[in-house]
Amino acid sequence: MEQSQKQISTNTNAEIVSVDSFNTNTFDVKSTYYPDDLFDEKDNRYDNSYCVFYISVHENSYLLKEKGVPSINGTINARNAGFLDGKKYSGADVAGGVAGTALLAPAAAAAKSIFDGGRGKAFLTVAGGLGVAAAAEATGFVDAAIDGIKNLSVNENISSFFDKTKELIGELSNDKKTIRQAIALHVPVELRRNYSVPYESTDVAGFTAGIEIAKSGIDALTADDPSAGLLKAANAAGGYLAGVALSTGPYGRGVQKTSGITANPKREQLFQGVEFRQFDMPYTFWPKDKNEAERVASIIKLFKLHMHPEYLDDNEFLYIQPSEFDVVFYRNGKIDTNIPRMTTCVLTGVNVNYNPQQVVSRLPNGEFPMITMTLSFKELALLSKKDIDEGNY
Repeated sequence: MEQSQKQISTNTNAEIVSVDSFNTNTFDVKSTYYPDDLFDEKDNRYDNSYCVFYISVHENSYLLKEKGVPSINGTINARNAGFLDGKKYSGADVAGGVAGTALLAPAAAAAKSIFDGGRGKAFLTVAGGLGVAAAAEATGFVDAAIDGIKNLSVNENISSFFDKTKELIGELSNDKKTIRQAIALHVPVELRRNYSVPYESTDVAGFTAGIEIAKSGIDALTADDPSAGLLKAANAAGGYLAGVALSTGPYGRGVQKTSGITANPKREQLFQGVEFRQFDMPYTFWPKDKNEAERVASIIKLFKLHMHPEYLDDNEFLYIQPSEFDVVFYRNGKIDTNIPRMTTCVLTGVNVNYNPQQVVSRLPNGEFPMITMTLSFKELALLSKKDIDEGNY
């Protein structure tokens, strides 16, 4: 497949713009704010509180390249989009990543060789793989890994594959630019924050039995009288094997029922990581005139536009990923520290009901008098203790 003429570029002079206070000279919400009196400090209907949706697009987006959508030359300081945000990788890096994965193949072959009894072949296979990895680490160049993989002769075509990969990919960059067009809305009536960290139950009876047997065996070897240690090891092994028998098949269950004895799986909870937080932000629009109805339509369209991807190549085989959002809450023009922050998000859903009243009714220009919209966001960064303690997430 031929690569499109759209070239992947790298923004080497990117700036970071502070959004600690809302700056209408930098960001434009004139056609994308709701309601009319959102910024009316005298009326104070919303307690001078609102949220601004900042939008960042890929630097090669057609919105920038072809439509000339104004942007800052970089992003905002509110961005927190995960580990890979802003990373740059060359074609050699990507090919090297494939090479690193290929290094697992010799290791797997080595493990199989060990179990098959081919220890000499296993050693050479592992040594070859580790040598390649060491060369890459020592020199700092992914090409070392690529050259090492070529020399392993894993496949006759692997050399040309890596060269072709580097040629096609060039330099990859996921740099973003924050556009000047933002969206300002009142703080939603529901403002929930859900935190979730999954744990998984696992049985560690075999592990504890193995440790006990090993410890008892060592004690037996070092003691003047090994009988006590050996007896303890035998008891541990016997107890574990009895538990396995009681837990296996219908026979084991029958023995449990008739004997009144059940195996203790020695179950523990294992931490599995952190979940990406998700948010729903519901809104109800009641446009009171044509101007407000047009702004509501512009707001909905902008959310729909930026949640979708665009094509990178002319043959439409590759996507440029959708835009990203930074949702910042303000009060009196400054960041509202009473509302926990959100990391950079992707918009995963826009649910719009143009006729929630279930009554056929229109404004004089055909607009609907009431529209409901629910925005579903998912964060791009995982939280840690430090984020909670110092970042107000």
